[in-house]
Amino acid sequence: MISAASVQQQLKKLKFKHNGWGRGEVNELEHILVADEEIYECVNGVYEGGFALLVATDVRVLLIDKKPLNYLTVEDLRFDMINEIDYSHRLIGARINIATGSKTLRFFSYNQRRLRQLITHVQQCMAEAKQQQSSHQEDQNQHLEQINKQLQTYLMAQYQ
Repeated sequence: MISAASVQQQLKKLKFKHNGWGRGEVNELEHILVADEEIYECVNGVYEGGFALLVATDVRVLLIDKKPLNYLTVEDLRFDMINEIDYSHRLIGARINIATGSKTLRFFSYNQRRLRQLITHVQQCMAEAKQQQSSHQEDQNQHLEQINKQLQTYLMAQYQ
């Protein structure tokens, strides 16, 4: 968890105003974010469950929906879980679909600029995660080849 002051400072840096709609969702951020997690962009909008706040951090994408009577919905999408992102905007508003293996998050916002910035950040982080994953696989393959060579050398020595 991080402090409420830290959340407010990060939102102020983003010039995100949350005095009206989204105040309950913003108040939940201090309970949801982990230590040293940084908010890159956030935008208010609507998803299939109603009004929500979509937040992109350096680690994940969060959808936060805080309803009256302490009902709370939080969807946590790690960058390596995301398979596909679709973005479209019209004269008024923009829509995104974020697909993971088993579900698709559909989100609409009137703030096209913020939603576009959020998606751009998510796409960049997805590319970095995929690149790290492929680099890690290459390292594993090299390590397995090295072990295989050592094993072959050992077996040849045992055979002789």
